[in-house]
Amino acid sequence: MVTVITRTIGPSGRDYASFTLAEADVANIGTSANLVANDEAIVFEADAGTYSESLIFTSTLTTDATRQVTYKPAAGSEHGGVFGGGVYVVSSFTITIQGTDDFTKFVGLAIESTASDAVQYYGVATFDSCMIDRKSTAVGSDRAVVLWDPGSAGTSYVTNCVLRSYDAEGVYVYLAADAKIINCTAIRTGVDTRPAFKAHEGTPGTQQVEFINCVALNQPAYEAIGTPTVTGSNNFGGSTKPWPVALQGSPYPITPTTNTSPGAGDWAIYEAATGRLYNIAENDVWQQGVGPTANADVPATDILGYARYGATANPGAFELGLGLPGPYAKPRHFQVNTAADPHAVSLWAPNLKVL
Repeated sequence: MVTVITRTIGPSGRDYASFTLAEADVANIGTSANLVANDEAIVFEADAGTYSESLIFTSTLTTDATRQVTYKPAAGSEHGGVFGGGVYVVSSFTITIQGTDDFTKFVGLAIESTASDAVQYYGVATFDSCMIDRKSTAVGSDRAVVLWDPGSAGTSYVTNCVLRSYDAEGVYVYLAADAKIINCTAIRTGVDTRPAFKAHEGTPGTQQVEFINCVALNQPAYEAIGTPTVTGSNNFGGSTKPWPVALQGSPYPITPTTNTSPGAGDWAIYEAATGRLYNIAENDVWQQGVGPTANADVPATDILGYARYGATANPGAFELGLGLPGPYAKPRHFQVNTAADPHAVSLWAPNLKVL
């Protein structure tokens, strides 16, 4: 059984005051730098706060898919689905997160760059339940997440992430990198025509990318360069640079809008600040994604820890939707926890008139 070694990051009374110091010491924490031989994994838990750092995750560690390094919030330090919330790692002059350490996991972080790519990773990595923001207003080649050819075998994951960018891709998979992009929400804040999701194969016949339950809001959806092997299903976007037919959800195309009473049409109705869907009758993408019992690649919980269950789910990062204020209470999503499974059952309350 893997031995998990936990260390803390925070401004006061923690093992490390910054992510930079934690990463610099990572090879000295385990029995040796070979986590595979030691059957060890390292988990860093960070306190909520702003970490103004440009991080490079490159070490002498030997890792694999179960014996690796994870960076996540400490209990009570979660971002709550808000950009800049919780554990907020930001760079104002360069890439915020880059590296080559394989199998590194970044879970539940708020990551932002105001100058360049928010994430540019050259190893096999997982970004799960993160709020990732490429905030620069300069029109250029910077993206929210770029996954480069890692130079080694393995599949990177971007799951349950909200990807916001100004005139840039949300996820760009480049060269021979293999990746699974699942239940991600992409939001554009500018006017450029670059797609939310892009697969760009540099070595013919080698790149494999899977897209499941992704939704592109307010920007073109998808583009492939070269001949990558692209699979997946239940993805949503507009008619400009649409998802390939085999990857589309139904209905398709949809029109993203923040208008909660848009009238006739096929709509994806969402909150502008977060990309979270509204749980209202006019929202035509509601529960039109594939669920975890129908596709094992779909995460069992969403970006906030709410359960996905059954054969259908919401596209994007949020399973729990927003209601509308007014004289009628909208359906709410309740979690019924059991000792065996803390997200075993979800119930829906009826519409109730507020007296």
